[in-house]
Amino acid sequence: MSNSTKETLHELIKHMSKSEKRYFKVLSSRHTIGEENNYIVLFDFIENQIEYNEEKIFSHFKGEAFLNKFSISKKRLYDHIINALDNFHSSNSVDSQIYKLLSSADILYHKSLYNQSFKQLKSAEKIARKNDKFNLLSEINLKTKKIYESQGNLDLIEINKLLVQDKEYHQKSLTYDKFWNLKSKLFALLSTKGISRSENDILEFKKIIEELLESAEKSELYFDSHYLYNHIYSAYYFATNSFTECYTYLRANMDLMESSEEILQDQVNKYLSLLTNAIYVASRLQIKEDLQLLQEKLKKLTFIEKHKNNEDLS
Repeated sequence: MSNSTKETLHELIKHMSKSEKRYFKVLSSRHTIGEENNYIVLFDFIENQIEYNEEKIFSHFKGEAFLNKFSISKKRLYDHIINALDNFHSSNSVDSQIYKLLSSADILYHKSLYNQSFKQLKSAEKIARKNDKFNLLSEINLKTKKIYESQGNLDLIEINKLLVQDKEYHQKSLTYDKFWNLKSKLFALLSTKGISRSENDILEFKKIIEELLESAEKSELYFDSHYLYNHIYSAYYFATNSFTECYTYLRANMDLMESSEEILQDQVNKYLSLLTNAIYVASRLQIKEDLQLLQEKLKKLTFIEKHKNNEDLS
């Protein structure tokens, strides 16, 4: 048995925030019989290990029944933590809220409670529309169609309305997919060529921008695709040494993200990357007033409790 190994359970526990750990312990304390009792004591012991050491666990808990099939015990504890995190974050993440409503809609549908299921889908649709979740809106429409079919009361107006919506959702999703593809191509070039020096390099970058202009329809832009649109241009101008234009698109994306507190909280890693890029370019352009403002915004991110145990952000 290895004295020190990289263990998924240990990694997961170490990446939990204080509030997440507190919630897990409250949830676990409700169990008073069987192997559930061992969740908290095993959790605490592993949490206190700087490096995972299984031999010390076996030595400390010698004689405990859960050691007989320890791999199963670890798996159960891991699953229990994931379930607790899922419950804890269900109201914090937009996607989690929507998926929870979709799950409720499925349960009600299978009980033939179609009207109640439909209400859950309508609630999910409202949140999804507000937050531009077009892939999820397509899924909501798919579940809505199943209810209409099961009820047998197909209405021609509703049928046509669903088709119009489906076309809108698919087109917006397709626009995003095209933008993501172009962005990835651009960054693949950047990683190999860096800031452009030759005419051939610039032509390769321009080709991507031309593809972007051909595929861009303003009516199909929503938050994510709009962000990518600005992101591609900022990267293109950075690659071609045009820092003033690059900074314009970086600031456009900052305005876009800061227009919604919910999006900002949900995509703080993206905002962090945006801030650090803007700080670098502003320093190259020697825009001192902006630099001070950007650095203050960056400092504020360190006080967001729920992101403190995110390794990427750290």
